[in-house]
Amino acid sequence: MLRLRVRMVAEAKGYTIQRLHDESGVSYDTVLKYWHNQVRRIDTATLAALAKALQTTSLDLLEEVATAHERRRAGR
Repeated sequence: MLRLRVRMVAEAKGYTIQRLHDESGVSYDTVLKYWHNQVRRIDTATLAALAKALQTTSLDLLEEVATAHERRRAGR
């Protein structure tokens, strides 16, 4: 499963939701959803715009995490 790291990266660089919205051209509501990892489907163009504003790569804004099911299976 993928988890967004937009907030972590943005805060480390001193960005707020408003600043990321202003500099990326992505709507405030969409930035808010990506910031709080409340996105069902990640739009690659949106992710690229956020990454560009943050001067990083799209991959830096993603993190692979194990699901609860995967963690249980690994513990066997």
